[in-house]
Amino acid sequence: ACTRCESGKYQPSTGQTACDDCAAGYITNTATAATTCTECEAGKYAATAGRTACADCDPGYFQSVAGQPSCNDICPAGTYSDGGASNCSLTPAGYITPFAGGSWNGTMEACTEGMYSDAGSTECTDCAKNTFAESRASPTCPKCPDDEVSPGALGFCVECGTGQMATFGASEQQSQCITCLYEAHCPDGLKCRNGHKGAACQACENGWFMLNDLCTREHPADF
Repeated sequence: ACTRCESGKYQPSTGQTACDDCAAGYITNTATAATTCTECEAGKYAATAGRTACADCDPGYFQSVAGQPSCNDICPAGTYSDGGASNCSLTPAGYITPFAGGSWNGTMEACTEGMYSDAGSTECTDCAKNTFAESRASPTCPKCPDDEVSPGALGFCVECGTGQMATFGASEQQSQCITCLYEAHCPDGLKCRNGHKGAACQACENGWFMLNDLCTREHPADF
């Protein structure tokens, strides 16, 4: 009596005394008297001959061609895969993969508060002045509400009135607004007028002198 080929083997010809192993990259997975082997689909592989099942590519790797014995192609920085991938995907906005071989549960990182990233990024970017990102994994930095300010790279804004200077702590609750002695010393709530310094912008920088309540490079003795 004739015997069916076992899983992992095949026989394309009649009158044979044995079945052949499927080549690496190919399988048969049931004892159905296979005359051909089935190639592993893209994203999978069979490392050795005679395999009965294809294995998924590891996270961080991909295989774009069917019928392969390995998945040695690594996803470049800025992309990722989570296993069984035929190609790599761009890292989503708000996250980064700074190194090759990224995966969702591996080297992918979420941007911290005060930072954002576009899709496919390898590093996070600080939020610009008067914008903020209040949560991790932010894809953008929205503008501060009207009458609120931020120096950038923070997860919050602080509301300061005209003529006040914001001092920023670790949180909005730990930040405050200091009223400047003169409104002109604090024009935008974030930095002192040119030539001024100090918490309330009441002092002059080195080489500047107070004249008519404003710091100037001209020495009062010159007038």
